[in-house]
Amino acid sequence: MIWWWYWKMSIRKYNVNFVVTTKNINEEIETSEVGRSFDVIDLNSFNHDTYLGVSSMEKWLESLEHKYNEFMEIKIIGKSHQNRKIFCIEISTNKNNPIVLIDAGIHALIGEFHQSEEMKKFQWHIIPNANPDGYHFTRTEDRFWSKNRRNPDKGSKCSGVNLNRNFPSGFGKGPKNPCARAYIGKYPLSEPETKAIADYVKSIVHNNVIMALSFHCFGQTLFTPFAYDGPSSHPLLELMHTMLEDATHHMLPNYYQYGLVRTYLRYKNEGIGGTSMDFYADQGIPFAYTWELPDMGQHGMLMPSRKIQEIGKEVMTGLSRMTAWIYKNQREINVSNNPKLDLKSTTSTISSIKSWIMCCSKIKVESFGPSNDQHSSSMGIYEAINNPSIEYNGERFVYKKTTNIPEKNPRFLYYLPIYEIWMVGNKLGQSYATLFHFEDSLCPEKLTGSWFYYDNSWKNSDRSLKVSCF
Repeated sequence: MIWWWYWKMSIRKYNVNFVVTTKNINEEIETSEVGRSFDVIDLNSFNHDTYLGVSSMEKWLESLEHKYNEFMEIKIIGKSHQNRKIFCIEISTNKNNPIVLIDAGIHALIGEFHQSEEMKKFQWHIIPNANPDGYHFTRTEDRFWSKNRRNPDKGSKCSGVNLNRNFPSGFGKGPKNPCARAYIGKYPLSEPETKAIADYVKSIVHNNVIMALSFHCFGQTLFTPFAYDGPSSHPLLELMHTMLEDATHHMLPNYYQYGLVRTYLRYKNEGIGGTSMDFYADQGIPFAYTWELPDMGQHGMLMPSRKIQEIGKEVMTGLSRMTAWIYKNQREINVSNNPKLDLKSTTSTISSIKSWIMCCSKIKVESFGPSNDQHSSSMGIYEAINNPSIEYNGERFVYKKTTNIPEKNPRFLYYLPIYEIWMVGNKLGQSYATLFHFEDSLCPEKLTGSWFYYDNSWKNSDRSLKVSCF
C-alpha cells in the first residue's frame, strides 16, 4: 500500500494530526446491513433495527396512517427527479397547536406522540425522506452519495445537486462545479425536491410554526443560523443556546456540541449558502436548527443498524426537552433589528410572535433605539379574525380607533379588538411602548394580524423590538 505510506509521510510533513477511524472502508461497506433489502408489509413485520428501502418506507407509512388515522395524515408534497413521492406526515390532535417541522426520518416519534401528553401540545410535521432518489442510490450504488439524482447538465458527465446548498438563503456560496459533492445547482430551488419543501413550508408558516429541524449525519452537533455570511447571529441566539444547553444535558450517553455553523466548520470565513436551516429561519420560524446525528467519525456515514434505536431514543429525549422548554418559556420573545427578519414583512414577525403568545390578557410591544422628529416609529396589531369584529366568551369586541396617539405622529392609527391602548415616549432617543390590554385572556387562534409601522429609516437604524405577554 505505497499510496497509504506516501499519504502518511506527506501529512506528517506539515505537522497535521490525524486519526484512522476505519482501516478498510470497503470491507465495512460490504459487511454493512444498509444495502440489504427489507420489505415491510405492515406494522407487525416492522423492524427498528433495519434501514428501510424507499418502497418499504412507503408501505410502513401506509400502515401507520391506517392504525393512527385519528391524529395522523400523510400528504404528498412533491416528487423527485425520478418521480418518487416526497411525503409529509402531519401528526396532531389540535390544529391550533404550534407546529414543529422536521425533515428526517424520525420513526419513534409517532409512537411517542401516541403516549405523550407533552408532545400533544404541538403539531408535528415530518418529511421522512426529502431525497428519495439519492437515498435509493446510496443503497444500491454509492454508499457515500450526497446529492440528488438530477441528470448531468449539458457539457458535464456528473449527476446530482446537493439539496442542502440549493435553498434561496445565501445561495451562491459553494461549488459551482457539477462534479463537486456540494454542487449548489444552477439557481435557487432548481430541484423538484427543494422546491417541494420550500412550497410546503411557505404554505404552513402562517400557522404558528415554532421550530424546524433538519437532521443529517454525522458530527454530534446542533447548529444555529446563519450558515452564510449574512447576519452574524440569529436574533434569538441566546434563547436558542439556552434551550440547547438544557436539551443536550439530558441527551446521554453522547456529548453534543452546539453553536453557529461558522464557528465550527472550515467555511467560517465565507459561510455556507443554500441550507434548509437558514431558509427556515428566513421564513420567520423562531427556532431553526441543523442536527448532526452521532457519531464523531468512528462509523460516520456507515452507522450500524444496531445503533438505530439507541440514537432514536437520544433524539426523542432532545426533542422532548426542546418542546418542553418552548412551552415553559413562551411568554416573551425578543426580535433584534436584523435584515433577515424584515419587520416590513407580515410573514416573518407576526408568525414568530404568535408562536410565543399562547394566551394573554395583556400584550406589551416595545420599540428600543434612537429616533428623531422626522422618523418616529411605533408598532401595532391591526387585524382581527372575523373582520370587522371578533366574539370571545360571549362578548363582542369591535374595532376601535386609539385616541391617545402622540401629536407628533398623527398618522398612527390602530384598529384593534381591545379594551385599552397606551403609548409612552415620543422624544429623541426615547423608547416607545404600546400595551394591548384585553378584557379577558385572548389566545392566538382568536387573533390574527400583521405588524404595521411608519418609519422609512427602520432598516438603517439600531432598533429592536420586544414583545411581552402577561
